[in-house]
Amino acid sequence: MKLFRSLRLKFVVYFVGFMTASLLLLARSLFEQEHEALLGELRKRLTIQVSNLEVQAREALETNEDLSLLTTLRGLRQMDDFVLAAVLHPDGTVFAHNDVRRVGQSLRVPAEVGDALQSGPVFREVRDAEGARIEVWAPVVSTLRGKPERIGIVCVAASKAPLLASIDKAKLAAVRVGAGFVLLGILGTAFITRTVTQPIGRLVHGVRRIAAGDLEHKVNLRRADEIGLLSDSFDRMTDELQQAQQEILKQRLYEKELEVAGKIQAALLPSGPPQVRGYEVAALSVPARVVGGDFYDYLPLRDGRTAFLVADVAGKGVSAGLVMAAARSAARSAFGFTSSPREALAALNEQLLRDFDRTTFVTMLCMVLDPERHVLTIANAGHPPILWCRAAARTTELVRLRGVALGILPRERFGDILESTEIQLATGDLVLGYSDGVNETHDPQGNLFGEVRLQEFGATNVQLEPQAFLDTLRRELERFAAGFGQFDDITALALRASAVGAAADEPDMDVIGSAAQRGA
Repeated sequence: MKLFRSLRLKFVVYFVGFMTASLLLLARSLFEQEHEALLGELRKRLTIQVSNLEVQAREALETNEDLSLLTTLRGLRQMDDFVLAAVLHPDGTVFAHNDVRRVGQSLRVPAEVGDALQSGPVFREVRDAEGARIEVWAPVVSTLRGKPERIGIVCVAASKAPLLASIDKAKLAAVRVGAGFVLLGILGTAFITRTVTQPIGRLVHGVRRIAAGDLEHKVNLRRADEIGLLSDSFDRMTDELQQAQQEILKQRLYEKELEVAGKIQAALLPSGPPQVRGYEVAALSVPARVVGGDFYDYLPLRDGRTAFLVADVAGKGVSAGLVMAAARSAARSAFGFTSSPREALAALNEQLLRDFDRTTFVTMLCMVLDPERHVLTIANAGHPPILWCRAAARTTELVRLRGVALGILPRERFGDILESTEIQLATGDLVLGYSDGVNETHDPQGNLFGEVRLQEFGATNVQLEPQAFLDTLRRELERFAAGFGQFDDITALALRASAVGAAADEPDMDVIGSAAQRGA
């Protein structure tokens, strides 16, 4: 019986303490709300009074007659919380005051009030030896001279003592009501505790069974201290629930971070295709995870040409996405100084070598279109070859160029290997730049989509507009994978010559530059 009396006492203390704390917090919240409400009413009343006083003060100051203010000032003095009311000249000299002895004297205008009067009435709470009060200062503006001019200042102050007394009275009433609730709580808790302590052994047994996850197993607990048993059981259950909850929160946080990173990465991609006269452009980006390592970009150049980039960062996930953002920024910076894809790739290679170790590399296809000459200049840093679909002959060609991925070799060796070339585009020709996620798509048997199927697809669909071409390509890859899944990012960029002059349609002008060209 001694144990149960101790448990009962603890229940009473805990419950009463909780209830008392709750009542105190509730009372504090209610008193704060009541205080703010009463303070708001007081400010509203003061605003009305100072507005009326400002109107009468304007007339009095314009006519230099203060008798009209006496009635208003006498009316204000009838308020229980009235402290003072005054009308001042701009220099602080009292023009009218509820205490006529102050007329003609100088009343200091607080600095913070003077600075803020330009925007309207200013409230100021003051606490000094005379008590707490609220002051309202407002400018008196005249338009007799044709434009607004501040000719004076009005001030009305009211004491907060009646407001605080009202709140203190409410607090006293609340304390009485709260004491009654606490007394009832003690009696009710004592009764409830006696009822709860009798089946506490069975409760401990049930809690342990839930914590273990075995709803069928029956455990016979043999402990003298029921409080200890109950505490151990709840601790064990709480620990397991907290561990499971932490794992869930970590997973949700990770997924949320990936989602945010994916949105940021998607925002880095161009919002729409560039407007290039005589050409249509479209792009496709399907990351294998929420965050991918592929990207594409369009860069209008200063000489009227346009650069097109398709890149693939080694790896996947957040780390690849961060490298992608850095490579995109560096590429845009490089093309701010040159229109040569080969020079831009060389500069980008140096930047990546400075910023990352050599285990981080990027393959990149760089194409620069001259819409006037209908010439496409290409340089390829270890990326899959472009697919050139010729509309007139309905044939396709993979334009292969030597080049090594960015971020691996130093400048001299990188420049010795890197090749560039130029191709002459004719009406209807379509050029496809893509990442290895396209040609390396697997079917359930492990077969690759491959370059042969890609060329056949290009020859069959060369007449399609770029966006339709890419949509059809995506459906074809999904059909080929047959539900096997996507294991690499898929990125593609299609450029189609929709209106090219006759001079560009000559068959003997297909390739202008050599594939071994190393110039700009």
